[in-house]
Amino acid sequence: MTTPAELDAAQAAGAVFGVSPGASPALLRAIAASGLPFLPGVMTPSDVIAAREVGFDALKLFPAAQAGG
Repeated sequence: MTTPAELDAAQAAGAVFGVSPGASPALLRAIAASGLPFLPGVMTPSDVIAAREVGFDALKLFPAAQAGG
């Protein structure tokens, strides 16, 4: 999911966890408030810092190939 609206739709459909290819500040806040287990996608150090500031400690590196992985 990539938007708060997609998060709401996924939860309404019964999702028990989520994963995203990236995460905007609005999406990170919505996910944190939802309580849904989630792996936000990160690519840059700034992405990691933003996700950690909201409370995420498990992150998905995406796309890993471009980061040397």
